[in-house]
Amino acid sequence: MKFDDLLNHHKELLQAARIAHLAYAYHQVGTFAGRIASTGLRGEVVLLGPDPKQKRPLAILQAIGLNQSVIEEHFLQDEIIELHAVLAYVHEARAIIEMRFRLEDFGAVYLPALRLADVLARQALAAGGEVDFDGG
Repeated sequence: MKFDDLLNHHKELLQAARIAHLAYAYHQVGTFAGRIASTGLRGEVVLLGPDPKQKRPLAILQAIGLNQSVIEEHFLQDEIIELHAVLAYVHEARAIIEMRFRLEDFGAVYLPALRLADVLARQALAAGGEVDFDGG
């Protein structure tokens, strides 16, 4: 695409990118929630973001209400890093420092809101409207 075309379609490209991010977040959260459901995982966990001060270079998912080995058995480090990135995007944060949640509630908390946001964004784009992701 030429530079002028990019400038002329800047708003539409940004909206399409936002919709793509929402769709990706929905897919990733759905995959994570699906794994939780299919394995019957239950209990409280905390997602801790990278923190050099704590000598934690990568995001980790720490078990609170279950054995840590269960988490390590079901989720690879790369999947936890991706989960951190997706949830940081969903919460409009650079990084999540600490986030507690119950595994069995994870899908019910995130999937409906992400699906609704995706549907509304697509409808607004199709109608030629602007998608307001900032709530303003």
